[in-house]
Amino acid sequence: MLVWKYFIFGVIFAGAVGLYIYLKSEEKRDERISKLTSKRLERLLEQTTMKIGERQRELNRTLTEEEKNVILEECYILSK
Repeated sequence: MLVWKYFIFGVIFAGAVGLYIYLKSEEKRDERISKLTSKRLERLLEQTTMKIGERQRELNRTLTEEEKNVILEECYILSK
């Protein structure tokens, strides 16, 4: 019985350590990206992502690359 307790504890501990490492790497990646991009680019990406998501919900399907590019161009023109 004691062996099972240690086994379960080990699995939970390993999961927690794995989750911590994954979140730390995501945080570092986000910091690296934010250092390379401007605030204007971040706003443009956010607007484009929101509009693409809205359009996909309206049509109830995944948009093609051409449709996504059209939305990106529209957002770019509006952001000027």
